[in-house]
Amino acid sequence: MNKNKGFFSLLLTAALFGFTGVLGRFLGHYLSPYSQLILRNSFGFLIVLVIIGYRRLITDTLKKVSKLKLLIVSLAVPISVVFNIFAVLNIKIGMATFLYYAGLIIFSVIFGLVFFKESLTAAKTISFLLALLGLSFFL
Repeated sequence: MNKNKGFFSLLLTAALFGFTGVLGRFLGHYLSPYSQLILRNSFGFLIVLVIIGYRRLITDTLKKVSKLKLLIVSLAVPISVVFNIFAVLNIKIGMATFLYYAGLIIFSVIFGLVFFKESLTAAKTISFLLALLGLSFFL
């Protein structure tokens, strides 16, 4: 495990995701949220095809994946992107991005408890409640 590589990958990911709000706002003058979604997913799809084609993993991977779970993820991600674009177009970019990531953390905890029976320690409970309290100041 390379901590430096992980840190810089996370930093680059955060910068790119943070910049998507700015791009969404700029593109909002010319493209609808649905057009933005199609463009974003088309480019992502092409990149993934190149990577998968290069590694020839698609047949092995698709045999192992539940088709229902694949369908749910395939629908949930684009729908969440559309709502994120609507948020960026209608409220301040910083607020939309902050609430997006705060929501990810909160719902990840909830879904982890419900679907994976993850334990909720005292520290996690306090952190979760503080996150909810903090969000209440922004709304």
